[in-house]
Amino acid sequence: MAFVKMDTMGYDGIVSHSVAAGIKFGQPDYVPDFTVYLGAISLIKSTALSVFPIFFIFLPLGLFAFFRKRNFDKSVILSFLIFMSLPIIYAASRDMADPRYLLTLFPIFSVISVFTVREIIRKFDKTKLISVLFIITIIVLSIIYLDYTKNDYDHELEVYNVGLEVHKRTLVINDYHPESKYVHNKIDAVTNLGSFPILSSELQQKVKLVALHECKTTDLFCFDSLNEFIDYGKNEGLTHIVADYNENRPQFLKDVFYNEEKFPYLIKIYDSSEQGYDYHLKIFKIDYEVFDSIK
Repeated sequence: MAFVKMDTMGYDGIVSHSVAAGIKFGQPDYVPDFTVYLGAISLIKSTALSVFPIFFIFLPLGLFAFFRKRNFDKSVILSFLIFMSLPIIYAASRDMADPRYLLTLFPIFSVISVFTVREIIRKFDKTKLISVLFIITIIVLSIIYLDYTKNDYDHELEVYNVGLEVHKRTLVINDYHPESKYVHNKIDAVTNLGSFPILSSELQQKVKLVALHECKTTDLFCFDSLNEFIDYGKNEGLTHIVADYNENRPQFLKDVFYNEEKFPYLIKIYDSSEQGYDYHLKIFKIDYEVFDSIK
C-alpha cells in the first residue's frame, strides 16, 4: 500500500515534528524510519569526520588527561561542550548530521587537545622531533583524506549534461536524487536573465519531480511497485520515468533500467550511453493507454 507525504505551511520544525511523531506512533502499523540508535550512529560518524585528521591524534588522548583530574575550569569547559552539543544531537536525531555542524565545538576540541601536547612535553625530552613527526603525520593524513573525499568532477559534469537532456525532453518525472539536482537547468536559466541578482526560487521550473520511495520495513511513505507509483503519479501529471544505474534506487526502478522489455507501456526516448556518457541514464515516456489496458 502506498502512503503519500503531504507537506503543509506554518510549522516550526521542532514542535510540529514532535506532534507529528506522536500521531504516527499512535498508528498500530507505524515503524519509525529513524531511530535513536541510527541517530547515535549518524552523530558518531559525523564527529569522526569532523575531527579527522586535525584532532585525530590529540583529541582522544587529551580526553583521558582532561577527565583524570577534575576542577572548576574543566567543569565549565565540559558544561559548554554539553550545551553546544545539544543542537548537533537534535540534528543527528533528525538524520541531518553534518561535520560542519561541529565547527562550533572546535575551540573546545583545541583546548582538550592541549592536554595531549602537555603530556607529550612532560614525558619526552625530544619535543622538537615529536612535534615535527606530528606535523608530518597530520599533513599526510590530510592529503589522504582530501583525496578520498574529493568530488568526482568528471561524473558531476556528465550528470549535469545528462540533466539538460532530461530537462529538454520531460515535464513531470520521478525523483532520482541526488542526480536530479541538475534537471531544472537553473544555471542556463540564470545566464540568460535580463536582470541579476535573482533568487533561485523565482526561476521557473519546467520539470516537476515526484517523490519515489521503495517500501521497506522502516519506510512510511512508499510504493510497492512501478504500477502503484504510476497510478499515483498520473494524478500528479507524471509523463516520464527516469532510470539510471544507481544501485540505491527502488528495485522496481532498477528492473525498468535493466529489463525495459518487460514494460510495454514505457517507450524509451533517450539513452545517455548512445551519446558516449559513462553515466548511464534512460528516459521512458509513459503510454497511459497501454498502461490502463494491461494493469
